[in-house]
Amino acid sequence: MNEEYISLIKDLAEHPKMFEQIKKMLATVKSSDGKIMSAHEAEQQIIDDIRVLGKETIQSWANEQNKKAGTNYRKKVKEVRLNGKKNSIGTTFGSVEVEELMFFDKARKQRFRPFSILAGIGCREYSIPLQKAITDFGADVPFNKINSKLKKHYGIEVPIDSARKVTEHHGHEIKVMEKDFIKNNEAKAIIIGEIDGSMVPLVSYDKKPLNTEEKFDKRKYKSTYYKEMRLSLAHKKGSATPIFAGIIGSTEEAGQKL
Repeated sequence: MNEEYISLIKDLAEHPKMFEQIKKMLATVKSSDGKIMSAHEAEQQIIDDIRVLGKETIQSWANEQNKKAGTNYRKKVKEVRLNGKKNSIGTTFGSVEVEELMFFDKARKQRFRPFSILAGIGCREYSIPLQKAITDFGADVPFNKINSKLKKHYGIEVPIDSARKVTEHHGHEIKVMEKDFIKNNEAKAIIIGEIDGSMVPLVSYDKKPLNTEEKFDKRKYKSTYYKEMRLSLAHKKGSATPIFAGIIGSTEEAGQKL
């Protein structure tokens, strides 16, 4: 066994919960319990195991960073008073809690929380990946239904009011970005457009009786075929009056129509 494997085993020994979860995942791979699972069952089992492993990993990371941040701060400032305070942060793996080291600099008469500064996230705040997930769901469904999607895709829940505040915050930030974009680019207006395609039936009368100049019943010589029609819609932002255009042609021609 080479040194890399030995070092890995030693590191895992320091994190027994992570070690046990990895063993559980390997047992799924080898089907150690003798149970034969379907592909759907195996995938769901792996998803659940990865969620637990992710939670343990980020919890271990937070504990290690908390210790390092406290040690580094104590080296820089000699005259400090130390106490602890619980810090809970929300992630896509669930809530992570740390007994955060908190310092009071007697000389400057200031309180410092090195972990919060280092991690870039304060107590009871949500990580950027979790905020993205909440905002994506909040843009699609009512606020009181965000948790059903979070539970389904991430196995977690957050307070409804917190989900509302996160979604509205990023909605406000988007609005500010739009105003800055218009101001900096001298745009007159924002046009919202969309193009969608649909197959429509067409009738052709190319076939007709040979060697005849008399009128004939076209119904007997018609042929039906399908072709894609591209429908475009556009309206000024804030307007409820859209303009439509349709074309049977290429995507480039549809873009020109839009």
